[in-house]
Amino acid sequence: MMRIEKIDPLTGEVFVPSRSNQLFASEGNRIRFHNERAKTLRQQKAFIDRPLHVNQRILNEVLGDKESVEVHRQFLLGKGFSLSTFTHYTELEGKHYPSIYEFVLIPLAEERFKILRRYA
Repeated sequence: MMRIEKIDPLTGEVFVPSRSNQLFASEGNRIRFHNERAKTLRQQKAFIDRPLHVNQRILNEVLGDKESVEVHRQFLLGKGFSLSTFTHYTELEGKHYPSIYEFVLIPLAEERFKILRRYA
């Protein structure tokens, strides 16, 4: 019987697999490889994910159990809200408004915003 050797993608060590589809020399190497790959991806997306999560947390806090609320721009900024980070735009009555997950920000007069909670 022919003995096939493989190279572990994480450590580069040569090993004899116990299964035909085995890629790593050990379970620990497999877990570490995928954890490192996931960490790298999280770090690459962090510049946008962090502000989005902060914005979502602030909007959840401000709305509480209400469906809509009006707030001043400076109030949002004081809480650490980023006015430049959104997930998408929502169309309401023919106009497009910036949105963060289920929240829609509608600009009003005098630097105020109406915040709506809308589930798609």
